[in-house]
Amino acid sequence: MRKKTLIGVLGLVVALSGASYAKSGVFVSGNVGLPITDPTYSTDVQAALAPSTGVGYMLGADVGYQQQINDKVGFRYYLSYNFSQSFASKNLSAAQVGMLAQANGGMANGTASAGTNGGASGKISAVNFNHLVALNVDYFINFTKMFSGYVGAGLGYTAYSINNTTNLTVGGHAAPADIRNISGDGFAVPINLGVSLDLGDSQRINLGTKIPIVATDVKGGPNNIQRASLRNYIVQLGYSYTF
Repeated sequence: MRKKTLIGVLGLVVALSGASYAKSGVFVSGNVGLPITDPTYSTDVQAALAPSTGVGYMLGADVGYQQQINDKVGFRYYLSYNFSQSFASKNLSAAQVGMLAQANGGMANGTASAGTNGGASGKISAVNFNHLVALNVDYFINFTKMFSGYVGAGLGYTAYSINNTTNLTVGGHAAPADIRNISGDGFAVPINLGVSLDLGDSQRINLGTKIPIVATDVKGGPNNIQRASLRNYIVQLGYSYTF
């Protein structure tokens, strides 16, 4: 049984190694992955209080045209869409609750005083939604008949919608949750990097990343008091079929 399995694996490797390079044609791809949302805050107080890096899940799709120049190199021109949701949170000490109350003008109900005296605690949670649509051009190099690498760039549009929830406990009593919506959009310039495994001339497995060059400004809350600049890094695994 082991001998048959080994022979089957060797046969598959031989078949793939003898397969032709990827062909030119229209292709579609489906992707899943991990987003890493990295914020830069506008003030030191926000940086001390707000959640930092968020992680979650990503779903995406590509459609475009692959142009094989020769056996070694080629280009891919495609439209990509990525939806991601990431999560971040931060536990607040009593001193940080006091800072938060003062920053928001929340001196009422003794919140700032309780924070200063050690009688408060809290947690801030952020749920980040991001949409990224881009036109891309990638240059790829075939290292072997099975393995290739690519580098490229995109130009498009990105939009963020963030739900910030603050839960405080003051003097042993839970305060009503404070929920604020933060949003922003703008131009997107992702850099595409990755490697591919070619399964014959039509099927391809991709492992890659999208690195945002341009940060997107977001704001929200009363008088847009909450401000930040966000970059959403994406690591994705995808399957592509060329017709």
